Amino acid sequence: MSKNPSLKTVAFAVGKVTFTEMIRDKILYNLFLFSILLLGLAFLVSQLSFIRPERIVLDFGISAIGLACSMIAVFGGAGLLTKEFERRTASVALSHPITKSQFLLGKFSGLVSVIGLNWLLLFLAHTVIIYLTTQSMSVFSNSTYFLSLILVFVQSILIASLALFFSTFSTTSLAIIFSIGSYLIGNNISQIQFLMTKIQSQFGLYFLRGVMILFPNLEYFNISQQASYALPVSGSFLAVSFTYGLFYTLLVLVFAGMMIKIKEV
Repeated sequence: MSKNPSLKTVAFAVGKVTFTEMIRDKILYNLFLFSILLLGLAFLVSQLSFIRPERIVLDFGISAIGLACSMIAVFGGAGLLTKEFERRTASVALSHPITKSQFLLGKFSGLVSVIGLNWLLLFLAHTVIIYLTTQSMSVFSNSTYFLSLILVFVQSILIASLALFFSTFSTTSLAIIFSIGSYLIGNNISQIQFLMTKIQSQFGLYFLRGVMILFPNLEYFNISQQASYALPVSGSFLAVSFTYGLFYTLLVLVFAGMMIKIKEV
C-alpha cells in the first residue's frame, strides 16, 4: 500500500502549479509594470533635486517595492482559493490523498514564490536606478537598505496570508477590500494611537483599541527613512519585527486552515 505524500511534497507540487498559473496572470504583469513606472518616477524626481537625490530614490523606491509586493499579495491571494472552488478544480485536487490544509499551504507557498520573484526583480531594477542616480554602488555598504527590503518582503508574506484567509469565507472582491483595508490600517497604527489621545468618547476608545488588536501593525516593517539616511537599526527592533511577522502569519494561516476545513467542496 502506498503511503500518503508528505506535507513538504504536497506543498511543493501544489505550489509549483500555483506559481506557474500566477505567472501567466496579466494582473501581475500590470502591477510589475506599474512598479517599474514608480521607480522611474523616483529617478525623475531625484534629478530635480539638488540636495542628496539618492535619498529620494532610496525612500521612494523602497516604498514602491513594498506597495507593489503587497498589492501582488492582495490581488494574487484574494482570488487564489475562490477561483479553485468556483471552477471545481479544488475538488479534483482534493480527490487525491491531499488534505485541505495541505492544499492551502501549497497555494500559500506558490503565492510567496511569486511575491519573492517580483521582489527580486524590483530590487534589481531599483539597484540600477540607484546606480544611475549616484554613479556608484555605495548603497551596498548600507546594511539598513537591505534590512528594509527584507522587512518589506516579510510584510508582503503577512498580507498574503491575510488575503488567503479572507478568501476562505468571502468573494474575491470582498477579500481584496478586506486585505487593502488591513494594509491601510496596519500602516497607520501610530495615527490611530495619536487619535486615541484626542478622543473623549469611551466607546470610541474601545473601538480604536479593538482595531489595533485586530489588525496587524505593519509599521514594524517600515524602516525606509532609516535606510535613506543609512541609520543603524537596533537588533531588538529587528528581532521583534521578524518574530511579530512570523507569529502573525502562522496565526492567520491556522485560522485559514480552520475555515477551509469547514468549507464545502
